[in-house]
Amino acid sequence: MIMLNLIPVWGVWQWSWTPFMVFYMFWFETLIIAFFNSIKMYLSRGDEAEGDYFNNFTRFFKSLRYLIFRTFVFFFYLLFLVVFIGFMIGNKSTIDSDTGLNILGTIMFQDYHFNMAVLGILLFQSFQLVFEYILDNQYKTQKINSFPMIFDARQIVIHIAVIVSAFMGAFLDFGDYNNIGKVPIWYILAVLVFCSLKIIMELLTQKKDSFFNTLSAK
Repeated sequence: MIMLNLIPVWGVWQWSWTPFMVFYMFWFETLIIAFFNSIKMYLSRGDEAEGDYFNNFTRFFKSLRYLIFRTFVFFFYLLFLVVFIGFMIGNKSTIDSDTGLNILGTIMFQDYHFNMAVLGILLFQSFQLVFEYILDNQYKTQKINSFPMIFDARQIVIHIAVIVSAFMGAFLDFGDYNNIGKVPIWYILAVLVFCSLKIIMELLTQKKDSFFNTLSAK
């Protein structure tokens, strides 16, 4: 998990990614997670242990409603990314025409490394669904209403990371040492802040889920 979360740092260092592209990957990962969570909701059977039974139609409706709502919420965050980063620091010299084309190419799935990172996320989520959720019987303790519909830790991460990155881009100045090679230092610092927050968030979430699954099993 930690290695997967450090891909954005390498992307900035070697593949000419920008903080916007890293946050866009996080945004896209969130949509992928929402899709897999909707499947987990449909398969969950934790409510039956307490005598609450949902038929397949109710499960499908709840899962679909969750997916639609989460997608809507994070399309709002995509607008937030574009406005807060794109317009606030778009006039800096670090954002040139080539960078703009790279960002557009990433959004249109024309960046090979970005596409491979997204494929890695899909494979990881598929592995987690099959081997941890289904074969490890987590679905038997997971309740259908336990998935956050509106607000979760991912929103906190994206809020802090975007705001910190925007202010770094707007105000951070190292004089003659603003770049390491061709990479602006604030790109690297912003992505390191983001990756650190994301790793901490996922480790805490894992511990919390493991704790509650243990309690449910008892």
